[in-house]
Amino acid sequence: MGGDITLETEFNCGSTFTIRLPVVVKSQIEASPDGQIEEIDVESSLKLERSAVATEAKQKEVRSPPLELPDAATVLVIDDDPDARDLMTRCLSKEGFRVRSSASGEGGLLLAKELLPDAIILDVMMPSMDGWAVLSALKADPDLADIPVIMITFLDDKNQGLELGAAEYLRKPLDYKRFAALLSKYQGLGK
Repeated sequence: MGGDITLETEFNCGSTFTIRLPVVVKSQIEASPDGQIEEIDVESSLKLERSAVATEAKQKEVRSPPLELPDAATVLVIDDDPDARDLMTRCLSKEGFRVRSSASGEGGLLLAKELLPDAIILDVMMPSMDGWAVLSALKADPDLADIPVIMITFLDDKNQGLELGAAEYLRKPLDYKRFAALLSKYQGLGK
């Protein structure tokens, strides 16, 4: 079938296992017990399995609300990469933060207005509304302008981020020790 398995581990933050399988698989041929050769449509089988897994994941997501820590600082993570969001969420939760996340700039702005978080972690490269546009919108809104925004990206545009009002600018891949140390500034700021 092809594909691969990767593992990323960060001390005191956890591990992320990534399994990649091809989306399209050619049909396989299998011999039945009576010697007849049967063709199996693997692609249809995989579509059914993916559909079932997606439905189950959505149901689990609805059933397990985020853990509420009474005096924890709230951090909003805005990043279109689900693996990056998950890793940052786990790392920040382990450090005692209340974490919410959004996969888009637009959704992140709505959550920021609703939550008024203590800090925002913002990816620069996102489809539709990129991090620069989100940062500009945050700083233009009087209710959100004072929230510290930490930009995270593969790009080397630190000056642009700081000029637009970012509090910090980190390059991907993240050094999670430095990331946690930086965010410790926002510990104890809970509302």
